[in-house]
Amino acid sequence: MKKAAFVPALLAFLLVASSCQSGSSPLSPNSGEIVEASGLKLVASASGQGTGGLSFLIQLKNEGTGSVSLKFSDSQVFDISVSDLAGGLVWKWSHDKAFAQYVWQLDLKPGDADSRNADWDLKANDGAQVTPRIYRVKVWITSSPRDPALSVTFSITI
Repeated sequence: MKKAAFVPALLAFLLVASSCQSGSSPLSPNSGEIVEASGLKLVASASGQGTGGLSFLIQLKNEGTGSVSLKFSDSQVFDISVSDLAGGLVWKWSHDKAFAQYVWQLDLKPGDADSRNADWDLKANDGAQVTPRIYRVKVWITSSPRDPALSVTFSITI
């Protein structure tokens, strides 16, 4: 009798555990992570482009009942960092980019969304090809002042 109850419970646990994983292969999409702050929902994901790179999708959606305005001090809206499991920075999206300096704001009415894309050729900031392993990805919105709640972290496997 106890064995009969144990098997369905184990199967349910394995199903839930497998659906909660946050790692991915560069060849398959990664749902990434989702956070909600001040009515805003930030979704970040990574998907493969063959074996030569990853494509990131960053979406900010207003799921609240009122309009939300985010202020920026330059043309950069987001940033992405990839670190090894020891915490060492491997790649940062903004590393080799320049951004126009001007003050502006992103206005999102209820239901509005803003989506951005970024590509990574799987090379470190120093130009070396990255080693296949598990990495931690952090994606954040660069509004000013920065809202620390508008950031997500997830794992990818290359």
